[in-house]
Amino acid sequence: MNIGSLNVRGMRKKVDRLKAYQYLKRHNIDIACLQETHSVSDESENIKWGKEWGDHKKCYFNSHTSNSRGTAILIRETSNINVLKYRGCLEGRAQFVIAEDSFVKGKLLLINIYAPSDNSQSRIDFLQNFEAEMSNFIGNENLEGSVILGDFNIALEEKDRHGNRNPAGDESRNRLKAILSKYNLIDSWRKLNPEIRRYSWRAPNKRQNSTQKAARLDMCFISESLIGNLSASKLIACEDSDHSLVRTSFKNIDNIERGKGFYKLNNSLLEDKRILQ
Repeated sequence: MNIGSLNVRGMRKKVDRLKAYQYLKRHNIDIACLQETHSVSDESENIKWGKEWGDHKKCYFNSHTSNSRGTAILIRETSNINVLKYRGCLEGRAQFVIAEDSFVKGKLLLINIYAPSDNSQSRIDFLQNFEAEMSNFIGNENLEGSVILGDFNIALEEKDRHGNRNPAGDESRNRLKAILSKYNLIDSWRKLNPEIRRYSWRAPNKRQNSTQKAARLDMCFISESLIGNLSASKLIACEDSDHSLVRTSFKNIDNIERGKGFYKLNNSLLEDKRILQ
């Protein structure tokens, strides 16, 4: 199971949508979580966009305006994912799904996020509203695991940025860290790459000899209960966006091949006459 997050930087033109869809399928994405789709609240348009992907009934769009925001969750028609509950909210910035899938035994919470990029306070306000929406959506659901991914517009650590993107005093990252701690969520890419410096976003270098800004803004957080299912996490460059695809791969824990074990004899047992009889 591959779950991908990509800021597509707008896909109102059919040619842009088809290029994005082909790119995602080429990288074997089963669930695509997109940001900045620039979709609008038009059912016929959403159906058309969904059919271009595959099965429009497995496509969920959370719209805003034709030139800003918008998120989408697109599920491959060949997948066996069963969506039980869905909600799009926060004006084209968040989507919530509860689904059943083979790689977890029970219900999975999937959330797609596109956080504000303008300033720290707007991100703090967004995260506060997001947490309230998440709590309300989950309710009394018994969840086996959670996957929260998207463009957070926040660099969590100093090694996640280059240049002055998200300076150390940005309080929005402290707010995000508090949410991750509260819900026992792990940065999946950093879990597998503890010391590597890699960036998912790069600003165009407009001035010669200037330092290019870059940061790892696109992330996938998973609940601790899913660490055993986590098999890979990659940042893959996308030529049609200044953001990279974040592809997180999960395995069905029941299908893990186990090698031969070994038994170590406790030699002291050989001195026990009751056992030797």
